[in-house]
Amino acid sequence: MEEQMYDIVGDVHGYADKLRQLLEQMGYEQQQGVYSHSSRKVIFVGDWINRGPQIRETLALVRAMIDGGQALAVMGNHEYNAIAFRLENPTGGHLRPHTIKNIHQHYQTLYQFKDQADEWQEYVSWFLTIPLYLDLPSIRVAHASWDDNNIAVLDNQLLNGRLPPELVQKSTVKHTPFWKAVEETLKGKEARLPHNQFFRDKDGILRHESRIRWWANHGEETTYADYFFDAPAAIAALPVDYDLYPTGVMLDETSKLLFFGHYWLQGAPCLGSPKAACVDFSVAKGGVLAAYRWQGENELTNKHLVWV
Repeated sequence: MEEQMYDIVGDVHGYADKLRQLLEQMGYEQQQGVYSHSSRKVIFVGDWINRGPQIRETLALVRAMIDGGQALAVMGNHEYNAIAFRLENPTGGHLRPHTIKNIHQHYQTLYQFKDQADEWQEYVSWFLTIPLYLDLPSIRVAHASWDDNNIAVLDNQLLNGRLPPELVQKSTVKHTPFWKAVEETLKGKEARLPHNQFFRDKDGILRHESRIRWWANHGEETTYADYFFDAPAAIAALPVDYDLYPTGVMLDETSKLLFFGHYWLQGAPCLGSPKAACVDFSVAKGGVLAAYRWQGENELTNKHLVWV
């Protein structure tokens, strides 16, 4: 049987008009409220909510495609955070504390659903039906990272890749193998900066750990600027000390292609690896909404990237 071809769509963050434009550019047509294609399906990499102006419209569009069999999806960290923000912690408060910082992250979503509380509750419940990862015959998809050890932990706990409601609390208990597997799959890998270095994030918070480009096969010429997303100037040009840091996920010619979002990449979409593709190009920060049009190839090519 001929293998299904997929269009892997990056983080939408409430930009429904951009998503419609992208789907139509790729030849999808709306029929009875559902976008579909004669020979292809979409895979969404998660993060449909927060930030953008059309969160309700985005969720309606995405859910209609998934429920209608025209799309697959993996959960993003923003959907996971919304679940934890909603659920009460048996010890008091909520699984995701209602701090000013967390309320601010969810504000646009809560505001846009202010008169549709029941509808929002239904979407939060629906998020739990979305798997954390997809391992398909020729490609793999996760929101923020793929680590075989983490996937093995999740395989032992989840139901067909889905997080059962009764395990949400367990997934928030920090520094356990299950928490680590959920955290890294949905929020990416981080490492402590060397030489006591630090940076301030977009909220002005002092950070000693930075996200890493875990998907790149790093070599002797790799600098800390290549390895970390937030390498301070004092170490940016120094070569990575591989006694301190892992070399990332090893992807060779036999590896399945790997797709993910999450990283707010800047500039015109392009690929950083022949085997792994980030499809998040910061639509919610003045960038573009991108997709990779997989045609069955075993190595990625820039010519299959499209965006609006």
